[in-house]
This record gives sequence, C-alpha cells and structure tokens, in this order.
Amino acid sequence: MSEATVGRLAVTVDQLVAAIRFLAERWSEWKREGRPLIADAYQAVLEKAVILARRTGDLKFAELRDRIGRVSGWFKPALDVIWPDWAAEEKERVHLTLKASLATAGSTGVSDADIAAFVDFLAKEGQEAFFWRLRSFVEHALRGNEFAIEGMKSDVQGLSVVVEHIAVALGGTGTQLFQKFRQLWKDPQVLRLLDRNDVTDLRKQYTFPTNWSAQKAAFQALRAEPSGEIVADLVAAHRIRASVHEALPEGDHFELEAFFVGLIRTALLTFLQVRG
Repeated sequence: MSEATVGRLAVTVDQLVAAIRFLAERWSEWKREGRPLIADAYQAVLEKAVILARRTGDLKFAELRDRIGRVSGWFKPALDVIWPDWAAEEKERVHLTLKASLATAGSTGVSDADIAAFVDFLAKEGQEAFFWRLRSFVEHALRGNEFAIEGMKSDVQGLSVVVEHIAVALGGTGTQLFQKFRQLWKDPQVLRLLDRNDVTDLRKQYTFPTNWSAQKAAFQALRAEPSGEIVADLVAAHRIRASVHEALPEGDHFELEAFFVGLIRTALLTFLQVRG
C-alpha cells in the first residue's frame, strides 16, 4: 500500500532521503536529550522509511546509508549510528530462523558453517532485502490481527522476488524462476521429480487457482515423497513469484508462515547446490 501511494503521489527517492534525514535529526535530538521512548518512536518510523526508500530506488542498504550521510554532528553515517549492530543482528536472525526451519523440515546435511556461508553471501552480494523481509515478517507475525495477515502476505510475495534475485546472483539466467532453479540444481532426484508430469502441471499455472486448498494439498502430498520437500518448496516459490501481481489467497497465519519458511529454505539450499 505504501509503495502504491509513493507511485500515485510521484514521491521521488531524493524526497524520501530528505525525509529520512529529517527523522534522523529528530531521533538524534531526543537521543541526546535522554528521552529513549521518543527516540525509539522516531526509530520505528525511520525503519519503515528506510525500507520504502530502498524499494522505491532499488537501493542496497549501504547505498542508501551513504546517500543519507551524517547528521547532527555524528562522526558516522546516520544509519550506522541508529542501527550500530544492524548487520550482525539481522544475520543472526536469518541464521537462527534457517536452523530452526531445517530442523522442522527434517533436513539433514546442512551445517552451521553452511548457513553462515549463505548469510555472508547475502551480505556480500547486496541481498539485504532478504534480511528486511524476514524482519518485517516477524513483526507482522507477532501482531496477530487482520492487518498483520495482509502484511504477512506481502512479505511472502516480496520474499519470492528476493529469492529470484538470489538465483540471478548465483548465475541463473532463465526467464522465470523455475527455469533458474532448473539451471542451478544438479541433484538428479530433484531434477527427475521437477520434470514429472504432475509436478510440471502444478508449476505451469501462472495464476492462483480458485481451488487453492486443493493446490496446497498437492504440495503437501509432494512433500511426502523422497526429495519432495525440496521440490515442493521450489515449485511453491515459482508459483508465488509468477503470481506476485495477484492477491495471495491465503489467510491462515500458520500456512503463511510455512510458505515463508519454505522460501528462505529454498534460497539456502539453492545456494548450497551451486556452491557444491
């Protein structure tokens, strides 16, 4: 909704940067006054403004940080002052979430070192949007109201776009996300399952069907097969990405959480396939 408003009002990235500088100055004033509650309120608004500016201008966190620069006499860029441990905190959040998701899915053979390498890859390749999406999803998931559900839907669809960006960074050149997966994955069992007729039919639908519950049941049945968990995640990621301009027909908190976790798991396992 906020991104649509930016487009409708023709708000520019420069204007958003100016707004962030203004908010950062107010944050600095209250911080120096020893009023943490007011400073925290400004920081909460700043976080949303930073996300919006990055999405609007397709900017990496470091690029936006440098454009905003220093404010109010600080010797570091404003965003580094406001979030001094941002990178470390978000990398740790991703690490813990991935570790938990792999344990839940019963995945084996993925070590802490593998997860750490993936998180470092995200940071090195400028894929901080992965961190932002996870943080946003966690915040929405904890609110527990109908507005939070809409936010979770947006986070799921937004993360599917980030997964495609990661696939490109890994060397995928296909037009669609599925084609990129097909290029990047080398596991013969996964590839055979991806090419099976019923799985092909499942991924070829480019819009969300009216029988969404039946589609979810098909994904669930696929997960029961050898390598089916991986293939179900890959196909679901493709389906969500291909239908990103439609409303996601899912209103269940736990189902949305399962799709989100599947997306982050997909990104990690695809990275490990490429890395070998």
